[in-house]
Amino acid sequence: MPSARKRRLRKLIKGALKAKDVVGSPITGDGSPSAQQSAMDSINALEKGPEGTAGTQGHALSTLLGLQVSAGLPTTSNPDSDGKSTGNDFLPFDAREVRDTDGDNIGDNRDILLTKWAIDTIYKSRFDDADVIPATGTLQTEFSSIASQNVAIAAALALGGAAAKTQLGVLQDGASGSSYTIAGQNSLRTSIQGKESSVEALKLEISAMTADVAVAIDDEPFYNAVPYNQAGGSTKAQDDSALTDVATPTTSSEALIDDNIADINTINNL
Repeated sequence: MPSARKRRLRKLIKGALKAKDVVGSPITGDGSPSAQQSAMDSINALEKGPEGTAGTQGHALSTLLGLQVSAGLPTTSNPDSDGKSTGNDFLPFDAREVRDTDGDNIGDNRDILLTKWAIDTIYKSRFDDADVIPATGTLQTEFSSIASQNVAIAAALALGGAAAKTQLGVLQDGASGSSYTIAGQNSLRTSIQGKESSVEALKLEISAMTADVAVAIDDEPFYNAVPYNQAGGSTKAQDDSALTDVATPTTSSEALIDDNIADINTINNL
């Protein structure tokens, strides 16, 4: 057998011995090197013979690689038993992935979860239901900051006259003083609009991909929280993404920014 063909066969066998099912469990043994070696020892102990001959190394290798044999020749291959032949399977030895829609070399189920991770970093608690753990994305932090500024600026205005100007000066001299200026408020507006656009773009990426209901992805470091690491986790992430609404709170925060700017102008003109 030519050396290039031997290398390819060794690579196929190694991949098959490391193959994972739809929930990430090893298909052969426990997935450990010793289990893989044991499987190869069992195959090597058989008689040599063509793929279609039962009880031979060829037959055992064909079975391992998911080959369907016709007239002694392999016709299709589905070593991870996910219903897709090798030529149509993004990861032929991993039943958790069959597609890479955007061509970034990450299977759709993982890619959906990774992209949802990016969304949740901006808007929502990362990989937690919003009704269980309070939302702590960077966009929510800005929303909270704008609301706090609105209260503080309105309180300064209520003092009236010189006292209002003095209090605004105190706010502007504080740790987050730049936010209590008109330029600072406009900068916040630009920031939340940019984050909203980022979330919407990520949502479009997720909607273009295919989530497989039976698949469970719990690989570190990404998927260590329920419900995303369970079967159908990528489907859950895709559904959550579609329901994520950034536009409404962004509009509300922009209204507060308008109020803040108007109050700052009023104080400056006292």
